[in-house]
Amino acid sequence: MKTNLKRLGRAIATKRRSAKLANHEFTIISNTCIGGVITHNVGEQFRSPTVNLIIYEDQFLIFCQHLKEYSTCPVEKPTPEETPQFERFSYPIGIVRGASVGLPDINLMFVHYKTFEEAKEKWESRFARVNYDDIFILMDRGLDARDEILDGFYALPYQHKVFFTNKKDSERWPDNFQFSFYNPEQYVTGCLYYNQWSGIEAHHWMDEFDYIRWLNEGVVQKSDFHVK
Repeated sequence: MKTNLKRLGRAIATKRRSAKLANHEFTIISNTCIGGVITHNVGEQFRSPTVNLIIYEDQFLIFCQHLKEYSTCPVEKPTPEETPQFERFSYPIGIVRGASVGLPDINLMFVHYKTFEEAKEKWESRFARVNYDDIFILMDRGLDARDEILDGFYALPYQHKVFFTNKKDSERWPDNFQFSFYNPEQYVTGCLYYNQWSGIEAHHWMDEFDYIRWLNEGVVQKSDFHVK
């Protein structure tokens, strides 16, 4: 019964978000699963390869700078020589071979896939859907974002971008967004859920960020929903 209530809550919340969404052509490129979470929360098709994975921040900046070039690069398993650096991970690893277009390789941490083959197929099929005329860049680094990463992020040649971090400087980093739990006392990683109705899992922690308005208007702000 409780599981059914949660599913109902999610379905209702998704329908309400979708009704407010005017932009149905967007692509979100993100360094973590967050872009996929937002897309799922509004009931849209995944038009981005960066779903259910993690890309290291330094490599993510390079990836965003050369998005079209990387779309043509093969994704391969690590070679025997490369494997030791990934032995601590329990999920599949992919490497975008940027050398084929004169660029650095990009490591893909396929955290929510069971096999490399499945992850590779999803990466390629979703990359083919990217709308290069309606791209939104999203990066999450919580409490420990390095200044040089933030600077590099805001130098990216995209109109719509937001960085989730506790660091603030309205002139240097104009569109940083800080969640209510982005502080040393409360910060935790992962996808946290909050119940709007008794027993019904309707809101995701991402709902504190007004991603509907961001996708519709490019505005970065808090939503009416606040985590308590």
